[in-house]
This record gives sequence, structure tokens and C-alpha cells, in this order.
Amino acid sequence: MKAKSPVLLIIAILLSLTIVFAHGPSEEEESGLQKILDWSLSLVYINSGLLIIVTIFSIIKYKTLTNLQKNIAFWLIITTVVITTIFIVGSTLYLNAVSPTRGPVHWHADFTIEVCGKNIEIADPTNIITNRIGKSDLHEHNDMRIHIEGTPPSLEAIDLSSFFEALGGTFTDSGFSAPTTGGFTIVNNHDLCNNKPGKLLLFVEGQEGIQRVWRIEQKMGEYIIAGYAKVPPGDRLKIIFTDEDPNTILAKLQEDKHGS
Repeated sequence: MKAKSPVLLIIAILLSLTIVFAHGPSEEEESGLQKILDWSLSLVYINSGLLIIVTIFSIIKYKTLTNLQKNIAFWLIITTVVITTIFIVGSTLYLNAVSPTRGPVHWHADFTIEVCGKNIEIADPTNIITNRIGKSDLHEHNDMRIHIEGTPPSLEAIDLSSFFEALGGTFTDSGFSAPTTGGFTIVNNHDLCNNKPGKLLLFVEGQEGIQRVWRIEQKMGEYIIAGYAKVPPGDRLKIIFTDEDPNTILAKLQEDKHGS
């Protein structure tokens, strides 16, 4: 009876942890699609860990295990692999079917940030393994480039405000905050800029046919970059906090483009 207890304990842990993590996060605001993503990752992590534990235990105790215990360990490994595979395949097919992009994407857009005439850069990554600021599906690689990867549950999940949120900041039509190389930067409309009330503006250079055209984007926080892997034809964004007139800046951008 004592010999069976480790195997039974592992079975109990496997079942309980799988049920707990399959339950997903409890935040009301989290969408159903995001929960599926979280469940898939949690199931992979937990079952992979337990698969390693069961395998190592079986190898170490192989000579002392009875035939029944060997069968239990074998079918436990098989069941764990099958359940995880079915869940991952099923959730992937479902996410691809309901995602607005109908599958994984790899989009990029370059951006610059300027506050009262001074260029601002996003803080350098501190994780040498991932080398990124943000999340696996929405991040920056110390290159001032927006990276969107994977299957987005919604377009809202990959807009500009979501990107800044992934960085650890915020972005709205009236201001932004972000970790930068000079510290945590916060600006809001009507803050002083060159001793005058400033305003946050978003300029986008996008592809229109064979032409690259700059425009003033009104829905800044809700802006979603164009779906291209390369820049160009992907977007170039200029986030500017300034006291200057928006049309004057736009004219300068168009002039610089034609002059280059």
C-alpha cells in the first residue's frame, strides 16, 4: 500500500492542478478568448512539469514498481500528453476561427516619440533571454518598433493603447505614459511645452497605392497598425507632444518626405 502512495499522489496532483488551471483567471473584464489563451498556456506548463516528474519518478523507481504501478505511470504519461495535445489543437483551431485576423499574424510598425522637441526612447529590455519590453504577442525589442505576433483575440487587443499598456504605460487621445531611457515619462494635454499648453498628436505615414502619405490620426488610442511584416509598406508613427499647430507639423513631414 505504501508503494502505491507516490503514484496515487502524483495522479491526485495532476488532476487537481489541471482542473484548477483549466478554470482560468477570474477577472470579469477578461474576454473569453483571452481566457482560452491563458488556459492553453497554463495547461502546457502544468502538464509538462508533471510529465517530467512522473517520468523521472518512473525511471528512478522502475525496479521497485509493481506491474500495476508501471501501468498507472505509463497511462498517466499517455493521458497527459493526449489531453494537452487535444486542448492545444482544439483551442488553436477555435482561436483561428473566431479571431478577426483568422490566424496568426506578424505585423510591424516603426514609431518615434517626441516631447517638446526632444526625442524619447522606450526603456531598454532587462530580460536578456526575451530581449523585449512587453508581452510575447505585443512588444518592442529595443528597436522603436511595434511587434504584433500570434493570433489576436480582437483588434482592440492590439491597438496603440494596448501596446503602451503592454510596455507598462498608457496611451489615450489626451496623453501617454511609458518607461523610457530617461525614466518614466508622463505627459497630458495642457501640460506646459516651451511655456505654452501642449497637446498630444499622432501622425501616421501609411501606404496608399504606390505612395507613402502622412496624415493626422484622430483616434489615437484606438489606432491599429497596418497589417504588414515589413516597414515600408508597414506604418511609420510619430507620437508628438507639442505646442505647435498640427497642420504645420504635417506640412513639414510631407515636405521632408518629398525632399528626401
